[in-house]
Amino acid sequence: MKNPIKLATAIFMLGILFGLSASIAFASAATSPWGYYGPYMGYHYRNYSQIEARRGPSGNLLSSFAKVEAHPIQAMPTGYMGSQGRIYNDSGVLISLSDWGYNNQNSVSIASYTHANYSPRGYYYGRGQTRAYNGNGYTTYWTFSTPNIFYEGM
Repeated sequence: MKNPIKLATAIFMLGILFGLSASIAFASAATSPWGYYGPYMGYHYRNYSQIEARRGPSGNLLSSFAKVEAHPIQAMPTGYMGSQGRIYNDSGVLISLSDWGYNNQNSVSIASYTHANYSPRGYYYGRGQTRAYNGNGYTTYWTFSTPNIFYEGM
């Protein structure tokens, strides 16, 4: 070998690059279009869903949320908005859903998350529900579905 120091340096640098690339997390996410509804009690709303699959140091993660917010953005009274995140497999089977969450005083939005980390490898999408207080209970609206994303499984 003509220059063993250059060769050792090149091997060392490649080792560092491979080590760094192994620790970088993989992520895939998809978001639905906005949906609009209202007025209820004088307020207008918009909602959407998002789903995300990540691979990180602690394993693979699959999560989704549904979000509702005042449109245009303005503070809402307590309990006027609710949301529930949901995850479905590509056959339309419900895999996971969150509890209903409701906004606190003077909130402009709320999002409710759910996880399905132990689901098998495959395609999944998010489609949540949101609610608006109508003076005599709640009116419930579906979000649009997200596009399918691929989840590695556990």
